[in-house]
Amino acid sequence: MNDVVKIHNAHEVAGLLGVDYKTVLNLIRRGHLRALPGIRHKLITEAELNRYLGIHPAATVTHAQTTPARPAGLVSITDKSLVNPAAKAVAPSVALASQRK
Repeated sequence: MNDVVKIHNAHEVAGLLGVDYKTVLNLIRRGHLRALPGIRHKLITEAELNRYLGIHPAATVTHAQTTPARPAGLVSITDKSLVNPAAKAVAPSVALASQRK
């Protein structure tokens, strides 16, 4: 288990992104990049920097879940009609009322 959190200051992030220090401060101020709470020094976690860059670590990638297999002999029947089942119960009585006139 890796519980170590890597933290960069705004100057390091500016160097990693290849931009000016003030650009990083503007990204934080505008909400594009989230910094840890603090007044004087702006600290950004490695995970937040990866989120901003759109990099997904391999550990958090989830594979598509497959539906569990049905037990043998169990058949699922689905109603493929376009009419709501509640409407089917009402339809015969409406049809009979219209035939009576």
